[in-house]
Amino acid sequence: MATTISSLQPDLFTTPIDVRILNEIIQSQTENSKILADNSRLLWAIFWATDEVRTSLYRTYPGDSYLEADAPYCSPVLVPKYNEHSGVSENTGSATLYGIVPSSSAETELWTITFSSASAFSVTGSRSGSQGSGTKGVAFTSTNTWISIPADVFSGTPANEDIFYVAVYKHYQLIVYLTSLVAASIVHNGLFNFLAPNETPITDRFRQEANRLIKNLNNGYDFSGTPFRLPSFSIDDRAEIANPFYIDRLGLDISNYSDTEEPSIITGDVSSVDCWWWR
Repeated sequence: MATTISSLQPDLFTTPIDVRILNEIIQSQTENSKILADNSRLLWAIFWATDEVRTSLYRTYPGDSYLEADAPYCSPVLVPKYNEHSGVSENTGSATLYGIVPSSSAETELWTITFSSASAFSVTGSRSGSQGSGTKGVAFTSTNTWISIPADVFSGTPANEDIFYVAVYKHYQLIVYLTSLVAASIVHNGLFNFLAPNETPITDRFRQEANRLIKNLNNGYDFSGTPFRLPSFSIDDRAEIANPFYIDRLGLDISNYSDTEEPSIITGDVSSVDCWWWR
Protein backbone atom coordinates (compact mmCIF):
# COMPACT_ATOMS: atom_id res chain seq x y z
CA MET A 1 0.00 0.00 0.00
CA ALA A 2 1.40 3.39 -1.01
CA THR A 3 2.25 5.88 1.72
CA THR A 4 -0.08 8.85 2.02
CA ILE A 5 2.50 11.62 2.29
CA SER A 6 0.14 14.05 4.05
CA SER A 7 -0.31 11.58 6.92
CA LEU A 8 3.37 12.03 7.75
CA GLN A 9 3.04 15.80 8.15
CA PRO A 10 1.96 17.64 11.33
CA ASP A 11 -1.03 20.00 11.37
CA LEU A 12 0.28 23.52 10.75
CA PHE A 13 -1.52 26.86 10.98
CA THR A 14 0.18 28.68 8.08
CA THR A 15 2.35 28.09 5.01
CA PRO A 16 5.90 28.98 3.92
CA ILE A 17 4.75 31.66 1.50
CA ASP A 18 2.96 33.58 4.27
CA VAL A 19 6.22 33.77 6.22
CA ARG A 20 8.12 34.83 3.09
CA ILE A 21 5.71 37.72 2.52
CA LEU A 22 6.47 39.08 6.00
CA ASN A 23 10.19 38.77 5.22
CA GLU A 24 9.97 40.05 1.65
CA ILE A 25 12.41 42.95 2.02
CA ILE A 26 15.04 40.71 3.57
CA GLN A 27 14.41 38.03 0.98
CA SER A 28 14.85 40.35 -1.99
CA GLN A 29 17.90 42.27 -0.76
CA THR A 30 20.16 39.87 1.12
CA GLU A 31 21.92 36.56 0.77
CA ASN A 32 19.65 35.26 3.55
CA SER A 33 16.94 34.92 0.90
CA LYS A 34 18.52 31.57 0.09
CA ILE A 35 17.41 30.37 3.50
CA LEU A 36 14.00 32.00 3.23
CA ALA A 37 13.49 30.20 -0.07
CA ASP A 38 14.06 26.85 1.65
CA ASN A 39 10.66 25.31 2.42
CA SER A 40 12.07 22.74 4.84
CA ARG A 41 13.58 25.38 7.15
CA LEU A 42 10.51 27.59 6.98
CA LEU A 43 8.32 24.60 7.81
CA TRP A 44 10.44 24.02 10.93
CA ALA A 45 9.78 27.61 12.04
CA ILE A 46 6.07 27.17 11.30
CA PHE A 47 6.07 23.90 13.25
CA TRP A 48 7.38 25.69 16.36
CA ALA A 49 5.12 28.72 15.80
CA THR A 50 2.01 26.54 15.46
CA ASP A 51 2.63 24.93 18.83
CA GLU A 52 3.29 28.31 20.45
CA VAL A 53 0.01 29.76 19.14
CA ARG A 54 -1.91 26.60 20.08
CA THR A 55 -0.50 26.69 23.63
CA SER A 56 -0.95 30.45 24.09
CA LEU A 57 -4.64 30.30 23.17
CA TYR A 58 -5.56 26.97 24.78
CA ARG A 59 -7.21 28.45 27.87
CA THR A 60 -9.61 30.46 25.70
CA TYR A 61 -9.79 28.15 22.67
CA PRO A 62 -9.19 24.63 24.07
CA GLY A 63 -8.45 22.66 20.92
CA ASP A 64 -7.63 23.10 17.24
CA SER A 65 -11.29 22.80 16.26
CA TYR A 66 -11.91 26.20 17.90
CA LEU A 67 -9.32 27.74 15.56
CA GLU A 68 -10.68 26.22 12.34
CA ALA A 69 -12.83 28.07 9.83
CA ASP A 70 -16.19 26.66 8.74
CA ALA A 71 -14.61 25.39 5.50
CA PRO A 72 -11.14 25.41 3.92
CA TYR A 73 -10.41 28.43 1.72
CA CYS A 74 -7.57 29.61 -0.51
CA SER A 75 -5.36 32.68 -0.74
CA PRO A 76 -5.01 34.97 -3.73
CA VAL A 77 -2.70 33.46 -6.36
CA LEU A 78 0.95 34.51 -6.23
CA VAL A 79 3.69 34.23 -8.84
CA PRO A 80 7.47 34.23 -8.35
CA LYS A 81 9.22 37.56 -7.86
CA TYR A 82 12.70 38.01 -9.30
CA ASN A 83 15.40 37.52 -6.67
CA GLU A 84 19.04 37.66 -7.72
CA HIS A 85 20.24 36.16 -4.43
CA SER A 86 18.24 32.95 -4.61
CA GLY A 87 18.18 32.59 -8.40
CA VAL A 88 14.40 33.00 -8.74
CA SER A 89 13.02 34.22 -12.08
CA GLU A 90 9.64 35.74 -12.85
CA ASN A 91 7.10 34.08 -15.12
CA THR A 92 7.69 34.80 -18.79
CA GLY A 93 4.25 33.82 -20.13
CA SER A 94 1.11 35.94 -20.19
CA ALA A 95 -1.07 33.53 -18.18
CA THR A 96 -3.13 34.49 -15.14
CA LEU A 97 -4.61 31.97 -12.69
CA TYR A 98 -7.64 33.30 -10.82
CA GLY A 99 -7.87 30.64 -8.12
CA ILE A 100 -8.43 27.01 -7.15
CA VAL A 101 -11.21 25.26 -5.24
CA PRO A 102 -10.37 23.49 -1.93
CA SER A 103 -12.49 20.52 -0.86
CA SER A 104 -14.00 20.16 2.61
CA SER A 105 -11.18 17.77 3.58
CA ALA A 106 -8.31 20.07 2.50
CA GLU A 107 -5.54 20.82 4.97
CA THR A 108 -3.41 23.93 5.40
CA GLU A 109 -0.59 23.83 2.84
CA LEU A 110 1.02 25.62 -0.07
CA TRP A 111 0.14 24.38 -3.56
CA THR A 112 2.50 24.90 -6.51
CA ILE A 113 1.31 24.70 -10.12
CA THR A 114 4.23 24.42 -12.55
CA PHE A 115 3.90 24.56 -16.35
CA SER A 116 6.15 22.47 -18.58
CA SER A 117 4.70 23.89 -21.82
CA ALA A 118 2.02 26.34 -22.95
CA SER A 119 -0.66 23.93 -21.74
CA ALA A 120 0.71 21.12 -19.53
CA PHE A 121 1.20 21.58 -15.80
CA SER A 122 1.98 19.56 -12.67
CA VAL A 123 0.61 20.14 -9.15
CA THR A 124 2.47 19.69 -5.85
CA GLY A 125 1.39 20.37 -2.26
CA SER A 126 3.83 21.24 0.54
CA ARG A 127 1.96 18.67 2.65
CA SER A 128 0.50 16.38 -0.03
CA GLY A 129 3.52 15.96 -2.31
CA SER A 130 3.06 15.34 -6.03
CA GLN A 131 -0.64 15.34 -6.90
CA GLY A 132 -0.79 14.73 -10.61
CA SER A 133 -0.68 16.70 -13.83
CA GLY A 134 -3.24 18.51 -15.93
CA THR A 135 -3.88 20.55 -19.05
CA LYS A 136 -4.88 24.21 -19.25
CA GLY A 137 -8.56 24.47 -20.18
CA VAL A 138 -9.40 21.02 -18.77
CA ALA A 139 -10.81 20.56 -15.25
CA PHE A 140 -8.25 19.08 -12.84
CA THR A 141 -8.64 17.33 -9.47
CA SER A 142 -5.66 16.47 -7.28
CA THR A 143 -4.97 12.81 -6.61
CA ASN A 144 -6.06 13.17 -2.98
CA THR A 145 -9.12 15.26 -4.08
CA TRP A 146 -8.13 18.12 -1.72
CA ILE A 147 -8.19 20.74 -4.50
CA SER A 148 -9.63 21.17 -7.96
CA ILE A 149 -8.79 23.59 -10.77
CA PRO A 150 -11.82 24.43 -12.94
CA ALA A 151 -11.34 24.51 -16.69
CA ASP A 152 -12.00 28.24 -17.05
CA VAL A 153 -9.78 29.79 -14.33
CA PHE A 154 -6.76 30.45 -16.58
CA SER A 155 -6.46 33.32 -19.04
CA GLY A 156 -3.58 34.11 -21.38
CA THR A 157 -0.82 31.71 -22.41
CA PRO A 158 1.64 30.14 -19.95
CA ALA A 159 5.29 29.51 -20.76
CA ASN A 160 7.57 26.65 -19.84
CA GLU A 161 8.62 26.87 -16.15
CA ASP A 162 5.90 29.41 -15.24
CA ILE A 163 4.83 28.87 -11.62
CA PHE A 164 1.70 29.78 -9.64
CA TYR A 165 1.43 29.52 -5.84
CA VAL A 166 -1.87 29.15 -3.98
CA ALA A 167 -2.07 28.64 -0.22
CA VAL A 168 -5.01 26.70 1.21
CA TYR A 169 -6.01 27.16 4.86
CA LYS A 170 -8.41 25.45 7.22
CA HIS A 171 -7.86 27.90 10.11
CA TYR A 172 -9.24 31.40 10.54
CA GLN A 173 -7.31 34.12 8.72
CA LEU A 174 -6.36 35.76 12.01
CA ILE A 175 -4.78 32.49 13.22
CA VAL A 176 -2.87 32.21 9.94
CA TYR A 177 -1.55 35.77 10.31
CA LEU A 178 -0.70 35.30 13.99
CA THR A 179 1.21 32.08 13.32
CA SER A 180 3.02 33.71 10.40
CA LEU A 181 4.18 36.54 12.67
CA VAL A 182 5.54 34.11 15.26
CA ALA A 183 7.26 32.01 12.57
CA ALA A 184 8.77 35.13 10.99
CA SER A 185 10.20 36.19 14.36
CA ILE A 186 11.69 32.71 14.80
CA VAL A 187 13.27 32.93 11.34
CA HIS A 188 14.81 36.31 12.14
CA ASN A 189 16.16 35.05 15.44
CA GLY A 190 17.92 32.34 13.47
CA LEU A 191 19.21 34.56 10.66
CA PHE A 192 20.34 37.61 12.61
CA ASN A 193 22.26 38.27 15.79
CA PHE A 194 24.69 40.84 17.17
CA LEU A 195 26.59 40.67 13.88
CA ALA A 196 23.59 42.24 12.12
CA PRO A 197 22.05 44.50 14.81
CA ASN A 198 20.02 46.57 12.34
CA GLU A 199 17.82 43.56 11.69
CA THR A 200 16.93 42.69 15.29
CA PRO A 201 14.14 45.34 15.53
CA ILE A 202 12.28 43.40 12.84
CA THR A 203 12.16 40.39 15.14
CA ASP A 204 10.88 42.60 17.96
CA ARG A 205 8.14 44.12 15.81
CA PHE A 206 6.89 40.73 14.65
CA ARG A 207 6.93 39.43 18.23
CA GLN A 208 5.18 42.49 19.69
CA GLU A 209 2.39 42.29 17.13
CA ALA A 210 1.96 38.57 17.79
CA ASN A 211 1.82 39.14 21.56
CA ARG A 212 -0.80 41.87 21.07
CA LEU A 213 -3.02 39.55 19.05
CA ILE A 214 -2.64 36.70 21.55
CA LYS A 215 -3.53 39.00 24.46
CA ASN A 216 -6.59 40.39 22.66
CA LEU A 217 -7.84 36.93 21.69
CA ASN A 218 -7.44 35.64 25.25
CA ASN A 219 -9.17 38.70 26.74
CA GLY A 220 -11.96 38.71 24.16
CA TYR A 221 -11.53 42.44 23.47
CA ASP A 222 -8.79 44.93 22.55
CA PHE A 223 -7.32 47.78 24.59
CA SER A 224 -10.29 50.05 23.76
CA GLY A 225 -12.86 47.49 24.91
CA THR A 226 -13.94 46.53 21.37
CA PRO A 227 -14.77 42.79 21.07
CA PHE A 228 -11.85 40.89 19.57
CA ARG A 229 -12.58 37.19 19.28
CA LEU A 230 -12.91 34.26 16.94
CA PRO A 231 -16.44 33.01 16.12
CA SER A 232 -15.86 30.04 18.46
CA PHE A 233 -15.39 32.36 21.47
CA SER A 234 -17.95 31.55 24.20
CA ILE A 235 -19.71 34.68 25.45
CA ASP A 236 -21.29 32.71 28.30
CA ASP A 237 -17.94 31.56 29.64
CA ARG A 238 -16.16 34.90 29.38
CA ALA A 239 -18.60 37.78 29.81
CA GLU A 240 -16.87 41.16 29.92
CA ILE A 241 -16.98 43.32 33.05
CA ALA A 242 -19.14 46.35 32.30
CA ASN A 243 -17.32 48.71 34.68
CA PRO A 244 -13.64 47.79 35.10
CA PHE A 245 -12.06 48.74 38.41
CA TYR A 246 -8.84 48.27 40.39
CA ILE A 247 -7.85 46.54 43.60
CA ASP A 248 -5.01 48.65 44.91
CA ARG A 249 -3.99 47.29 48.31
CA LEU A 250 -1.82 44.57 46.82
CA GLY A 251 -1.05 46.55 43.70
CA LEU A 252 -3.10 44.17 41.57
CA ASP A 253 -4.71 45.72 38.50
CA ILE A 254 -7.77 43.72 37.45
CA SER A 255 -9.33 46.28 35.13
CA ASN A 256 -10.33 45.02 31.68
CA TYR A 257 -10.18 41.38 32.82
CA SER A 258 -12.93 39.16 31.49
CA ASP A 259 -15.09 37.10 33.86
CA THR A 260 -13.58 33.63 34.03
CA GLU A 261 -16.29 32.39 36.40
CA GLU A 262 -13.60 31.47 38.90
CA PRO A 263 -14.60 33.08 42.23
CA SER A 264 -11.04 33.09 43.50
CA ILE A 265 -10.27 35.65 40.79
CA ILE A 266 -13.46 37.63 40.22
CA THR A 267 -17.09 37.02 39.31
CA GLY A 268 -18.13 40.62 38.85
CA ASP A 269 -18.95 40.97 42.57
CA VAL A 270 -16.21 42.69 44.57
CA SER A 271 -17.13 40.72 47.69
CA SER A 272 -16.14 37.49 45.95
CA VAL A 273 -12.51 38.47 45.40
CA ASP A 274 -10.44 36.05 47.42
CA CYS A 275 -8.13 38.55 49.17
CA TRP A 276 -7.08 38.66 52.79
CA TRP A 277 -8.78 41.97 53.61
CA TRP A 278 -12.24 40.57 52.80
CA ARG A 279 -11.88 37.65 55.19
